[in-house]
Amino acid sequence: MHIFRYGNFTVFRSRLYMTNSTVVDMGKSVLICDPSWLPDEIIAISEFVQNKYKDYQKYLFISHFDFDHLWGWPVFNDAQIICPDPNIFAEQAINGLMEWIEWDENHYIIRPYKATLPENILLPLTSDEIFMENESDIHFFSVPGHTVDSFAAFLPKLNILLAGDYLSDVEIPWIGTNPEEYAHSLDVFSRIITEHKPTYVIPGHGDVHHSYRDALKIIEDAQKYINCLIKGKCPKGFTEKYISSFPFEKASETIHEHNKKISRLK
Repeated sequence: MHIFRYGNFTVFRSRLYMTNSTVVDMGKSVLICDPSWLPDEIIAISEFVQNKYKDYQKYLFISHFDFDHLWGWPVFNDAQIICPDPNIFAEQAINGLMEWIEWDENHYIIRPYKATLPENILLPLTSDEIFMENESDIHFFSVPGHTVDSFAAFLPKLNILLAGDYLSDVEIPWIGTNPEEYAHSLDVFSRIITEHKPTYVIPGHGDVHHSYRDALKIIEDAQKYINCLIKGKCPKGFTEKYISSFPFEKASETIHEHNKKISRLK
């Protein structure tokens, strides 16, 4: 695991899929976002939080119920949980739990806790925009497309955007619902980034964007790609050039084939 320290937040990057788990110092409280992948990595994040923020109020934000974002929560048993409402997004929650169990079994992973869904949720997120007022303020907003239950978070006083599984510089968009919803969520991101010009944009996978302009360029290119899927055709060579612009080309080709099926393209 790689650790990247910034002024008021720390990013823990997993050894798998360049997955980011973020810990944000909000003054008197701390926000933990999507602690993920291997048991030793999640425990290391927990120990960091306990050692550095022992007496802080702790909040745990799960951006969506994909299994790689779900399975860290039981370690943070003193944190108040913010996540998609499991009653509204019941199918996604159950699927994430089953995928968690299957992945661990297939890879011989033993965790020091049982696979289970979040309980005693402080703030169940719905499709509406939700503001949580504290010393930093947090604006949670729905961004379906990658999944139907995807949420992102903007911290205006710290000028940080937690993008969930969007705006990655290491993989092309992964569409879980349909390209139209994904395109709409990109527009939402574009509006928020253009309006607030966040100092940092933190995707779920890949590098932290140190300039809001970098994030807008990711969005611009992704919008062109998504529009190709919606229209069913692209300028000659566009898709190949777009995919080759990412460092893990074979993985992006696999994602593209998945996106074509979702979009009902041949």
